[in-house]
Amino acid sequence: MAGNKDNGLLVETWRGKGITALLAVLLYTLYSPPGHAQWEVIYPSSSTRASGPIAQITNSAGHRVQVYRHDNNHVYAMFRIQERFDTFHKGACPTYMVDGKLSSGTDVSRVSCELKARDAVFDLGVIATQRLNSGALLQWMNGSKLTFRYHLQTVGYRETHFSLKSSSRAVATVLGTGVRVVAE
Repeated sequence: MAGNKDNGLLVETWRGKGITALLAVLLYTLYSPPGHAQWEVIYPSSSTRASGPIAQITNSAGHRVQVYRHDNNHVYAMFRIQERFDTFHKGACPTYMVDGKLSSGTDVSRVSCELKARDAVFDLGVIATQRLNSGALLQWMNGSKLTFRYHLQTVGYRETHFSLKSSSRAVATVLGTGVRVVAE
């Protein structure tokens, strides 16, 4: 009999630990830290520049990247720095790398940038006949990590990183059914 009680106590102890572990996993799933953020699709109000859904991600520092399609079929990416930080240095558009490499197979000088106080908007190309020629966006959709390097008005250069996990699905939703992204 004593063996049965000990086995029962052992089973209860393991059962308790299993429940605790299960609760920990559930809590982690419900609250995923910002460092593990994924791309999402949002549907903004009609007062935005976008003509439809927006693919976006916010990193642990509070910086945000959005990809959207304008009603003129241009596709834009906007990099926004978190408000507590300084503003961009005038005339110094941020640069970006995918997986630690500058955009290969693309001419970064051809990607135009409109700079505002905390926003940098990049024109990634125009959709014509269900096709978007954008090597940069293709890298964003197939890469692992996006890094922006930027110059602030008062404190110099900074760098921030974004996961590209699930970016392909989110960007494809923004572009629309049947639109192919190809390298230039």
